[in-house]
Amino acid sequence: PLHYFLNSPDNEVVLGFNGNGSTLFYYKGKTLEDGQIFVDTFRQNQQILSSDPFLGPVDAITSITAPHFLDAKTILFASRRPGGYGGFDLYQTSYLNGQWSNPQNLGPDINTEYDEVTPFLAPDRKTLYFSSNNSHSSIGGFDIYKSIYNPKQLQWSLPYNLGLSVNSAGDDTHFKLARDGYTAYFTSNRKDGFGARDLYVAYFYDYQKEVSAN
Repeated sequence: PLHYFLNSPDNEVVLGFNGNGSTLFYYKGKTLEDGQIFVDTFRQNQQILSSDPFLGPVDAITSITAPHFLDAKTILFASRRPGGYGGFDLYQTSYLNGQWSNPQNLGPDINTEYDEVTPFLAPDRKTLYFSSNNSHSSIGGFDIYKSIYNPKQLQWSLPYNLGLSVNSAGDDTHFKLARDGYTAYFTSNRKDGFGARDLYVAYFYDYQKEVSAN
């Protein structure tokens, strides 16, 4: 267990780190939908812990809508805030000039009238994985999709379903690529699990170039 300053009788959930791993973003709350996001800096030599409330415009809900901290300056998250396309939509906020920008909806190429959740933006900053329960293209429940951003056209490609090799008739969410470019991790409540949501690993035959920052 980590330090008692971090852990408590409440729910603590790791959300992400900054680029060099010196800052931890985590959630603390009585439930997974009633809490707050904190920022913790741990200096190992001095054993000093300092947790402060995160002041960005990100919804503090970590169940199926946990935010994705690409680094200390870019966050993607799902929200039902007004002005969306229906259900949960994906948004992005960036840290510029000492403050977090107003969240920008990723638009109708990504978001639908259904729920889009658990985003993962690869290190190349243009390859997006997320889950959606879009009944028009889902195999069942939430499936994992992939889309690539075209900076010249300022547009996301049509998201495509990763298919049965990864997705199932259950809910498949929280997809993340590992740094090796061949491995990915995600959660699923498919029938062959041990009960409720389990952790799964997927292996790719080909190297996924998006793990390399451009």
